[in-house]
Amino acid sequence: MVHISDKWIKIATFNIRYAPLSRSSDISGAQIRFSSDGEAPWARRLPFIVDQINWESPDIIGFQEVLEHQYHDIKEQEVLKRYSSVGVGRDDGITRGEYVPVFWRSDKFKALSVKHFWLSEEPDVPGTIGWDAGQTRMVTLVHLQPSRTESAKLILRRSNELVNETGLPVLLMGDFNAPIQEAAYKVFTGKTSDQASLQTMDQSSTGFVTPTHGTSSDIRGEASDRGSTANAVGQALARPALQFFKDCGAEVKRPYGAFLATFTGFQNNPMVAQVIDFIMFMSSPPDFWQVIKYGVIPNQFQNEPLASDHRMVCAVIQIN
Repeated sequence: MVHISDKWIKIATFNIRYAPLSRSSDISGAQIRFSSDGEAPWARRLPFIVDQINWESPDIIGFQEVLEHQYHDIKEQEVLKRYSSVGVGRDDGITRGEYVPVFWRSDKFKALSVKHFWLSEEPDVPGTIGWDAGQTRMVTLVHLQPSRTESAKLILRRSNELVNETGLPVLLMGDFNAPIQEAAYKVFTGKTSDQASLQTMDQSSTGFVTPTHGTSSDIRGEASDRGSTANAVGQALARPALQFFKDCGAEVKRPYGAFLATFTGFQNNPMVAQVIDFIMFMSSPPDFWQVIKYGVIPNQFQNEPLASDHRMVCAVIQIN
């Protein structure tokens, strides 16, 4: 996705909470009863979600936990008419299951190609379940569940491929279902202590090498051994180093607003609040993009129902 007309890009990510019981955005045809945990029906929540999109006016926004009828409800809103979008159901790659759609301003961007992949050992096969995950997980952007570490490695590898093939930055945004203390976040940002694991991942893929630190090897074998070793070293040096993501929230000195937690639940209980939704980017050179603003947006206004059990996350990125 390219054709950037401005020097600033506003990015947003929003887990809107799937709504399987309500099949209509019309109040009269929807389930009116609140659930036991305080969740309002989709027909009540949709206007608040649309209001937030209208007010924030992101250039690119990714959603998570979107069922087919919710995807169409969002696309049909007048505010969203200026956006193009792409999304498929995770269970069959068409309409079944949750979507993780991406919307972008049609007047600012043009999609050059679209590809989805699943977080599994067979990433190009729709509906596949990976590692120890209990559910299907896919990427248009990202919504991670258990098996987070292996999923993070797959996303990191694919993102490096994109950066190296196109020379363009990669955006990673969504509900990671993992706070910064967990392994998935550390894999994305290169802060994991499990460097051996990243090295193994790196060697198993083509086109990358992870920089290592330590003493150089003492090579004193036969000529054939020295030749093969030198050849391997030469191949490694010719490959670009594995790049990591920058977390937009960690790139600014003072985030906007009073909130840092992105997950609240529907009862807005501070005891369950966590930072698990992120906007990250990878670019070459690393300073090609710079984060100017970052904020977590309220998901409740006055005494109205919560728009979602997550808060929208926004970031403004400057193109240098």
